[in-house]
Amino acid sequence: MSNLTILLAQTKGEATIEILSLLLVAAVIGYVTAWLFYKARYAKRIQKISYEKDKLKISIISINTDKSNLHKILLAKNIENEHLIKEVNALKALYAEAVHEKDDITE
Repeated sequence: MSNLTILLAQTKGEATIEILSLLLVAAVIGYVTAWLFYKARYAKRIQKISYEKDKLKISIISINTDKSNLHKILLAKNIENEHLIKEVNALKALYAEAVHEKDDITE
């Protein structure tokens, strides 16, 4: 009886190891097959998206350059605007002085 139980225990252990190893091999084969399938199926799409991504990066660089140029122009226009405001204020002061002189002359 003990020989039979030993034989059955060895058979169950070996069968379990064999089943687990076959499941592991099947999982690896399935993973590799699925990876190759999706790689082949979506290779063109991945390439197209990569190309679009590169185009968008170039577009972003161009937009950032335009933004910095517009910022420089805006700063120059603000300086010019401040200068013109000072000039207008000076002209208003001269006008007020001229009006005052005219009033003095007419009196």
